[in-house]
Amino acid sequence: MRTPEQEKVLNASYEVIKLFGKKVLFTSERIRDSDLPKGIYKYEVRHDDECQGIMCEIAKRIFVNHWGTILFKEEIDLGPNGYRLIDEDKDVRWSTSNPLSLKQFIQAEKSKVCNIR
Repeated sequence: MRTPEQEKVLNASYEVIKLFGKKVLFTSERIRDSDLPKGIYKYEVRHDDECQGIMCEIAKRIFVNHWGTILFKEEIDLGPNGYRLIDEDKDVRWSTSNPLSLKQFIQAEKSKVCNIR
């Protein structure tokens, strides 16, 4: 049985973006690991020091300049230092598509896999 917080995470609306060429979900909220379903990975995003709202880094946890949270179905290689720099002009594509819930994102990904077979 899911907790109310887990239900909230599953049903909230997230922006769909492409990060490093992969479709991910983005929210400005912090999400606890314990509220995520298995198979969904969470990364936090740091913004620039000038507070212009430019994504510049992802890591498992961001303490200063937290910009948001990314949810993805695969692990992202963070390298030996545990973070990965982002060049927003090259690495991020903001989508014009409608927001998705995590539940819809999971279903869409499952459908894609089924359609391939």
